[in-house]
Amino acid sequence: MVQTNETAILYCEARTFPANTRIYWLRQRRAPSKDSHYEFLAFWDPGKGTVYDEELKRKLIVSRDLTRTLLNLIRVEPADSGFYVCATIGSTLLSFGKGTQLDVVDVLPTTAQPTTKSTPKKRVCRISNPVTRKGMPCGPLTLGLLVAGMLVLLVSLGVALHLYRLRRRARLRFMKQAPPQPTHVNEPVLWGSLGHTESKHSVTPPVLALQAHVRRTQCVRA
Repeated sequence: MVQTNETAILYCEARTFPANTRIYWLRQRRAPSKDSHYEFLAFWDPGKGTVYDEELKRKLIVSRDLTRTLLNLIRVEPADSGFYVCATIGSTLLSFGKGTQLDVVDVLPTTAQPTTKSTPKKRVCRISNPVTRKGMPCGPLTLGLLVAGMLVLLVSLGVALHLYRLRRRARLRFMKQAPPQPTHVNEPVLWGSLGHTESKHSVTPPVLALQAHVRRTQCVRA
C-alpha cells in the first residue's frame, strides 16, 4: 500500500536472464479473472533497450541488473492501483512472475499500536512513624507490677534478717545455759622402781595389768 504522490518500486527476479529474452511489465486494473485483461506498460529488449507505453512513459522507469528488473512508478495516483506482473518471452518460452498487488490511497490507515500488558505496580509497605505520647511512658498496670515486685523483695529481705537474728539469739542463749565442762589435770603416777611417770588418763588396760604383775612380784620377793 502506497500513499498518493509517492514512488512505488516493483521487482521482477529471476536466476538468469538469457541474452535474447524480452522482459515485459503488465498491469490488470481489476482483480485477475476471466474477463480481466493485461495492460502493456513497458518492455526491455537486449537490442533496443527499454520501450514504454506512450501515455505512461512519463511515470515509468525500468532498470535492470543481472538477476532482477525494477519498475518504478513515479507520483502514483489511486487510478494506478492494480495487479502488476512481469513476463519473460524467449525464443519459444513464455513465463509469468508471481505478480504484486498495488493499492494507492490518499491517507494511509493508522496502524493499531500493539497492546502492552500493564505490569501491576508493586505495593510499597510504608512504616508509619511512631506517635510520641506525652506523659508517662508506662501504663498503670506496668507500674503496679513493678511496685508489687519491689514490695515482695523488701518483705522477703526483712523476713530473712529477722530469722537470722532469732537464730543468733537462740545460739547465744544455749551457750550461756550450758554447764561448764571440768578441766582435766594430768597427775603423775609413780611406778615403783621403774621410775616412769605417766598420766592417769593415758594408762591403757594392758599397762595396768603389767603394773599389777610387777607389784605381785615385788611382794613375793620381800
